[in-house]
Amino acid sequence: MIKIKTGKLPTNFVFLGGILLIIGAWRLFLYEWYGALIVLVGLFLFLINSGVLVDSLNKKMKNYVGMLSLKFGKWTDISSLKIITVTKSVESQKINVLSISRTEKNEVYKMFFEFENSKILILRGEKDYVQNIAKKIKAEFKIND
Repeated sequence: MIKIKTGKLPTNFVFLGGILLIIGAWRLFLYEWYGALIVLVGLFLFLINSGVLVDSLNKKMKNYVGMLSLKFGKWTDISSLKIITVTKSVESQKINVLSISRTEKNEVYKMFFEFENSKILILRGEKDYVQNIAKKIKAEFKIND
């Protein structure tokens, strides 16, 4: 089984979770019951993550959202997998602050599972990471380049 982490919530939500943990602990210290609710929300925001599980024995994959060791998602049959492709794309983002504008361009590598009639985006990220994961999956499924 190959486990691919695709990320956490955006950084501002993770920081919000940390701040809520601190505030909730402070409210619990003052013996206020709603401090426990604040701690629970903070833990949720701080610990949530997402990813993909690929089971080569049963030819299934699962896009999951989870916390700690709990992973929620639906298993999908990928027995008809034909090709695993890695593509490079350039994504641009225009940033405007007051009267100053600038455009950032980033190279992003994407890994797709391709079937007869469809294509599923599995992972996106830096070149080395995406290519290493693709090699692992190709070796597990015995798919040639």
